[in-house]
Amino acid sequence: MRWLTGRFLALLAGPAAAEMVHRDNFRMLPVAEALERRAACGEFEGDPDRLVYEIVAGRCGDPGTRWAIGEAAEVQVTRSWAKLGYLAYQVLLLDLADDSLRDEEWRLEITPLDGDAWQLDFAGQRWRCQPGRGSQDLAKQPCS
Repeated sequence: MRWLTGRFLALLAGPAAAEMVHRDNFRMLPVAEALERRAACGEFEGDPDRLVYEIVAGRCGDPGTRWAIGEAAEVQVTRSWAKLGYLAYQVLLLDLADDSLRDEEWRLEITPLDGDAWQLDFAGQRWRCQPGRGSQDLAKQPCS
């Protein structure tokens, strides 16, 4: 399958891949609000990486092999199939060029439908703040 190629496959197999964190540790974002971030991209079918990228990046396009997103110095992507039949993604944006946020992490859960269609079932975020701006660990509370 096309979406299991290149760097992404290396991320899945590599020892640096982060452990999946339960959704309760994320501030839930309403699914409609998450989908609004990619509304300009039109209907979606096909590569689930692209769907997740468009939500996290807030723009249309293919993540390619690098997953370059905004002002993040590094992007780490972890992906895992859950026993309940959904595909969970965690996307960690590291060293953001922001005066309050240091890191931001997204968790998205998508379920395969008929054909190449996917349904977003959960979206959540958590943040690590710059010193003096909030939590120094990834937490559900936004930075100040």
